[in-house]
Amino acid sequence: GLFARVHVSDRPAFVKAISDAAQSDRPVAVQFRLQAGTGEVGASGEDARLLWVEMRAHRIEVPGARRRGSGVVAVTRDITGHKRHEEDLEAARTRAERADELKGRFLATVSHELRTPLNAVIGFSEILSGEHAELVEVGQRREYAKLIHDSGRHLLEVVNTLLDMSKIETGNFDFSPEPFDAGALAAGCCDMIQLRAKHAGVTLIRQIAPGLPE
Repeated sequence: GLFARVHVSDRPAFVKAISDAAQSDRPVAVQFRLQAGTGEVGASGEDARLLWVEMRAHRIEVPGARRRGSGVVAVTRDITGHKRHEEDLEAARTRAERADELKGRFLATVSHELRTPLNAVIGFSEILSGEHAELVEVGQRREYAKLIHDSGRHLLEVVNTLLDMSKIETGNFDFSPEPFDAGALAAGCCDMIQLRAKHAGVTLIRQIAPGLPE
């Protein structure tokens, strides 16, 4: 009745191990799932469950047998706990790899979010403090100062977002959705990168439909 309790998917491996042991001088080991219990819930509360077992089989000489190696002796032990421990370790390793991947992606995103406004702050500041700053028209100075201010506020928002993440992890973050002007957001993004685009020889064209809804 042992074979009937071997998991269907593991029966080929079980039969092969017995066959290999019968034809080899060395012990053969195989792991498979074994059905324990009655297969249905009874009065005692016992039900069918799968156990992981390891079987070590080796050939023996059977007295009176017609051919050599006609007997196999096998010792089977329960390794369910060991298997569960392996699964827990594998799950922990997977979680650690996933966390490391997310950390890398997060750092890359944050670096990009910090670099873009910093480039704007440094670039426009150099224009206003350079040797030919007096040649910059008053209107442009005000525009550059506003862009520096907006970039600084963007940096502050990034830092505040990082602080909010710590609140999210502790469950102390209140989510409050707010409407925003999509057109103004797109225009602000263009303003922030226009100097870098100019230095790279890239022509930045804005096509923002007027009157966009919030």
